[in-house]
Amino acid sequence: MQDEYHKPNQDHHIPDPVAMTKTDQTKSYGYLSRFALAYTLLYVFLPSSLAQLGMSVSGLVLSALVVLVLNMALIAIFRRTEQRSLEKIECHRIGLLTAVFTLIVTSMLMIYSLYDLSASEFTMTALKENGVIPMLVISGAVGFAINYVVVTYGLWLLQRLQSRLAKSA
Repeated sequence: MQDEYHKPNQDHHIPDPVAMTKTDQTKSYGYLSRFALAYTLLYVFLPSSLAQLGMSVSGLVLSALVVLVLNMALIAIFRRTEQRSLEKIECHRIGLLTAVFTLIVTSMLMIYSLYDLSASEFTMTALKENGVIPMLVISGAVGFAINYVVVTYGLWLLQRLQSRLAKSA
């Protein structure tokens, strides 16, 4: 990943479409964390809330629909506030932040729901004795990778699809 500044209008050659280049307009991790935190909370809690309301679709289909709607909403909100599309590096940053936030939230929810540990019992010793640490490492690594790929490439590809549809219309 390149992290130096890049001004697209100064290039005489066609930029690499897969390169993540930082431009003058690229937003910081701090700025993008607002989008990622809202995305994470909705991503974690919306599917279960909709399932409790009686949505008649399976868990995987419901999760896919939630991801699609969240990606569309995030892209629309970003375009409205910044008057431009997300850059590839910004999709990466949002995906990375969302994966980290999701890992934290889901790990805490797993600990509280599966192991019934109260706040006073929440120590490293208790976590080791209950076998929580190995379970969190394995499920956390897999979940982190999946969430990163789904959010990063979901945002990027949806934006590309929207721009192609807008050009053809």
